[in-house]
Amino acid sequence: MLRLNRRIAWVWPVLLVAGLVFVVAFRTWSGWATRPMAASTDAAEGVIKGHADDAAAVARRIRQLEAAIEQTQQALADLAATATRKREQADTLRTMCESDQLTECPPFLHEDATVRALQKIIREADGATPAGDDRQARLATAAAVARERLRARLTALHDQLRNEIVDVEERAAVLGQRLRIESRDLPRLRQQVDHRLDRSTAGAEAGSTAPRLPTD
Repeated sequence: MLRLNRRIAWVWPVLLVAGLVFVVAFRTWSGWATRPMAASTDAAEGVIKGHADDAAAVARRIRQLEAAIEQTQQALADLAATATRKREQADTLRTMCESDQLTECPPFLHEDATVRALQKIIREADGATPAGDDRQARLATAAAVARERLRARLTALHDQLRNEIVDVEERAAVLGQRLRIESRDLPRLRQQVDHRLDRSTAGAEAGSTAPRLPTD
């Protein structure tokens, strides 16, 4: 009996040590086995985040491009309105000269002091009461000179407007080319965002269905 008790007392420490060794070995093996899976998961998450960051960057570029397109369209609309207004003014001046309606004063000529002064001379000469031959001759001469100067002034304004119209049309052509380039790039960038989001979604779905080993 004494010998049996001695054997039991000796066996228990051995079993305890063996159990501790087994537990340590099992945990070590478990950590080693799950390490590749964890590394693979981290890599997949990194790829997904990279696609999402790329998509966000392209989305910012799209917003900037859309704002630029809106500004270009507004600038083109302003130039078109300016060109239309100047054409109408040029047509009015041409009609005044061709029909000899030199005393007409459309709104855009109200601030032209030269035109207003010459028109005043013509009106005063046309509205003067009959007087002596000398005075009548002087009025007629003054009116004739004023008409020639006014015609020259209106012609110069007409030519200036035509040159300004050409300049506006050239600027509109440049903006139109820019708008075509910006509009052409927009669908391509949107396609890039869709492609990156699709890849990010596919990566996330693949990561969610991948088997995972216990780490404890």
